[in-house]
Amino acid sequence: MLDQLPIPVYKCDTQGFVVSYNKAALELWGMEPKPGESKYGGAWKVFDADGKALTSDHCPMARCLAEKIPVNGGQVIIQRPDGSKRRVQTNPVPVFDEAGEFTGAINTLVDITETIQNEEKQAMLATIVDTSDDAIVSKTLQGIITSWNRAAERLFGYSEEEAIGRHISMIIPSERLAEEDYIIGEIVAGKKVDHFETVRITKAGLKIPLSICVSPVIDKNGFIIGASKIARDISDRKKAEQQKSEFLSLTSHELKTPLTSIAGYLQILDKVTHEESSRKFIHKARQQVQRLTQLVADLLDVSKIEAGKLHLSKEIFDINKVLRETTELVQYTQQTHRIKVFARDKPTLIYGNPERIEQVFINLLTNAVKYSGDSNEIIVSQEHRNNHVYIRVIDFGIGIPANKLNEIFTRFYRVDEFNRHMPGLGIGLYISRQIIEKHEGDIWAESELGKGSIFYVKLPVVTQDIPLENTAIDIINKEKTELNERHDLR
Repeated sequence: MLDQLPIPVYKCDTQGFVVSYNKAALELWGMEPKPGESKYGGAWKVFDADGKALTSDHCPMARCLAEKIPVNGGQVIIQRPDGSKRRVQTNPVPVFDEAGEFTGAINTLVDITETIQNEEKQAMLATIVDTSDDAIVSKTLQGIITSWNRAAERLFGYSEEEAIGRHISMIIPSERLAEEDYIIGEIVAGKKVDHFETVRITKAGLKIPLSICVSPVIDKNGFIIGASKIARDISDRKKAEQQKSEFLSLTSHELKTPLTSIAGYLQILDKVTHEESSRKFIHKARQQVQRLTQLVADLLDVSKIEAGKLHLSKEIFDINKVLRETTELVQYTQQTHRIKVFARDKPTLIYGNPERIEQVFINLLTNAVKYSGDSNEIIVSQEHRNNHVYIRVIDFGIGIPANKLNEIFTRFYRVDEFNRHMPGLGIGLYISRQIIEKHEGDIWAESELGKGSIFYVKLPVVTQDIPLENTAIDIINKEKTELNERHDLR
């Protein structure tokens, strides 16, 4: 009968020897009691709730037998022969026969190991949340606030009592309420919202720039019941970025004029100088000025991007032609490497700025050369499918760590492993991504250390398999009409 019970149960006689037990008790102990030897229980070792060794005559079963009374709710820690430990709640009760004679005691054991561990984990998490410098807030799927830590009190100005029970929209500016629908939509789909930069409003009406991460809250049955949000104040970072952008813009503009003058003077010197050794140094100086001029141009682009002023004049053009011309240009300046191009002969038309697209290709190709290591081969391929053109720039060089592939497109980011050996400010790929996104395209990378990298550019095409000379005017007029219609809708 005892074997049918799902919880551990055993019985001792009046002297404390174990006389019967069920399978659940055997599994808990991890060993079988020895008849006539095991007293008060079948565990290998027993400790009190604080972890101190407990002698058998001081255990709850011994007390029950000695005093002939129930000893409920006591906790002990039992250790199995394999060294594992379980925390157990004991409930020994005395047993009497029909004549009222005392015959022993039955002990019911409840394994509370996981319960205690969960309680300790919850207490630790509560401490982390309460002492965090970041605001941590939880809410229901309907947006009702259910928790609000101290950092949230400091950041938003509402006390915990004021916040809990109210809708999260109390800290969302009216013009950003649609963000909440997007976030909840992602959470309901089981997705996490990472590093979402936004603005929230305090009790005093002050708008604060934040970076927020939102994760689904899942109950024990696997159902999503809410969301947990971590919000970090990025006011200082935004201010520093603004100051840096202003400095870059000012410095770049101030450098542009004297660089132009230097380039002009060097060009004149190159024409009037006939001595070969002197011309050699002039040529090197012109190369360095050209590099510096390009750097200044890149810095100006960064400042324009940050100010939202990187405007592109667009036209219909054949991206295959731009790709071939750019490859020829880079190949001419990089004689140590071979660049192979695989592109179709038919025109592939896109609507965009050919000079900016050329800038992206130059950056990708020069990077491929720079990081090619011992390999001297670069492959460029083009594929046209599903109304998009896909361009790949492939090198067989040193590669990029997998955890850095997303970061390489951020501003001023350079992979640590390459900083000491490769020149650059880490802005080329950042500018490239901004340009491609302004063309409603995408750019990404795949890589394996020691084997090379593949950079992809995806752009929408205007038309398919239509001769360029017969369709350009019609396509331009159509695009202008659509642009005007979009403008009117705004």
